[in-house]
Amino acid sequence: MRRFALTVGLVLVAAASASADPVLDRVTSAVAKGRRLDIEVESTFTAAGEIEISGAVNGRPVSFVKRTKPGTKTLKIKVDARKFGLRKLTDGIRFELDVTARETGGAATAQHLSAQIPLPCVVLPGFGNESVPGSFTLFANALNVATGGTYTTAARHPTLIVHEYPSLSASLATLGKGLGKTVKSALKGTVFAKVDVVGYSYGGLVARSYMAQGGGPRVRRCVFVATPNEGAPIAYAAVGLSQSGQLDQFLGTNPALADLATQLLSAEARQSLRNLFPTYAWVTPDNFLTRTLVEAFLGDSSTPLEALNDSRPP
Repeated sequence: MRRFALTVGLVLVAAASASADPVLDRVTSAVAKGRRLDIEVESTFTAAGEIEISGAVNGRPVSFVKRTKPGTKTLKIKVDARKFGLRKLTDGIRFELDVTARETGGAATAQHLSAQIPLPCVVLPGFGNESVPGSFTLFANALNVATGGTYTTAARHPTLIVHEYPSLSASLATLGKGLGKTVKSALKGTVFAKVDVVGYSYGGLVARSYMAQGGGPRVRRCVFVATPNEGAPIAYAAVGLSQSGQLDQFLGTNPALADLATQLLSAEARQSLRNLFPTYAWVTPDNFLTRTLVEAFLGDSSTPLEALNDSRPP
């Protein structure tokens, strides 16, 4: 009788253990390589079972099953959009997945997982950005916060990239080609065919130069923030005062501005400032008097913006 009672007791304990729900102790995810979601699942099972990842990536069905033994286990699962035939996307990737822990022939528990990977976004700072490298990262981070933190700004494959460039020593055409290299790098290894671009001030002109040189098909949206698309009269003053030596005298009286003076007073910098000469109607060749006065002050008032403005961005 005692043996029978002991046997019944053991059966009841085993049944209770087998009927206990598996537990999803922790489910985390991280964006990787601009195309993949890395999922880490920590679970506790009282019997053999499985972890299932199911749902959709941009509407395409997803289903992964990983077997697991009793105990607390950690599984790492990669959901790669490229493996589902997603290529040359012109919009972001959306993951809508369910993580289910299920014991063999027993109970199950689930958690929903939602994540997205946006198109890469390239942010361009303004004129003179090379004077303070890295200074525009704060602005880029603010953009990320404004979007709800959907971008990654670090690691090997960031989706938000700050493109710094030598504004004081290169032509608009050269700067546009330089942006092309950054765009190509941002798309490499991803499933995207386009990027978004945010150009602050002079950075917007660099973006336009890139698009005018055939980069348009790789840009989904381009946002101009305070970009002088028709130039800026202050460029006249900067070049004129530099050529007359007055800017040199002003900056030379302040030792704290010595580095800035060296950059702004160079012939290359004056040439770069011509990229910002106004293209307003009152300084076009048709306005002979105004043009004559301006050229008497500057020597040459021509600007690459005139040619750039002849063609609208794609």
